[in-house]
Amino acid sequence: MPSTAMGRKVRRVVVVLLFANALAGCQRESFVRSPDGPIVEDYFAGEFYLDPPPSSLPSAERVFEIAGPSSGPSRSLVLSNLSCGCATCDFLDTSVDPGGVARVKLGFALRYQRGRRTEGAVISFDGDEEASRVLRLTADVFPRIFVDPYTLGTVELRSGETSRKSVKVLSYAPRGEKDESLEVKVDCPGVSIVELGDVSSMTQGETLRLSRELLLEFHNGESARQVQGEGPTTADPFLVEGSIRISHGSRLLDRPVVWRHVPFIEFSPRNPFINAKNGGDGSHAEICLTSAEPFAITSLACADRNVVATAKATEPAKVQFVEISVESNSIESTAVKTIVAVGVDHPQQKVLHVPLNVLW
Repeated sequence: MPSTAMGRKVRRVVVVLLFANALAGCQRESFVRSPDGPIVEDYFAGEFYLDPPPSSLPSAERVFEIAGPSSGPSRSLVLSNLSCGCATCDFLDTSVDPGGVARVKLGFALRYQRGRRTEGAVISFDGDEEASRVLRLTADVFPRIFVDPYTLGTVELRSGETSRKSVKVLSYAPRGEKDESLEVKVDCPGVSIVELGDVSSMTQGETLRLSRELLLEFHNGESARQVQGEGPTTADPFLVEGSIRISHGSRLLDRPVVWRHVPFIEFSPRNPFINAKNGGDGSHAEICLTSAEPFAITSLACADRNVVATAKATEPAKVQFVEISVESNSIESTAVKTIVAVGVDHPQQKVLHVPLNVLW
């Protein structure tokens, strides 16, 4: 809920108005008006403390009152510009009489991101830009739990390699709340917390901020090779997925932790596709296997008996090719995901799983 610090508005005349949207991903626009300048009305909607997903997110809204001209006929309200497609502007009154007031509701849905957010709208009378009004609505957004960086990205490791990544977890709450717990757990094969700092707190206005720094270590060890050798079913058979969980009181936030085992033998294309429905050239695929060291293909197997894989050569080489084709299938039109297991004679790798998509 917004704090009690709301309702503060200021009217002023400006020559140039720049709407700078503070939320990442929203379009920035500039509004330039006549030398006389439009009337600008700002409204601060307050502080919003957002519970972690999947909780529903609130919206910041304000009903502005626009005074009509002092004389002349009734004037229609026209929306001339909106700062962003994520903002909404609703006319509760579509026209205004001389000396009267028209109501316009400006709002925007909040996203689970931190920082000050401002959206605005330009309203004119009968499309007359010289008699425009500018409305701006601002809100301070604080996620209850946040991870910096919010997207950790994918770490790539070869067998035996280790990598570390610094992460900061934060919590924002109204200053009156006293819960200063901030717990962190990681649930991902090959990932552990090697350093975990103490919880620090600081007050920013009416907001209490808690923070805790940690160091994640990614290690591509024996367990990762065992996972890869069990016959994975994901689109990328070398992807290891897990999560980092932050708890603050009863609130929980889960963020993905992902790393990729880089095999000693790479293959391309990464996601081969066969269109067996139409036949022709699309009914087969060629897979190229490459390695820094010579290797030989010792076996080929596929979970789907209608898929046939053939090695083009048997002698060791740094580059090998596998031809994959499909035989007739009595199943009605459908898409199938399967895995081709390629046995290899390589010093560091004995099997390679190639994902295959087939359209029958």
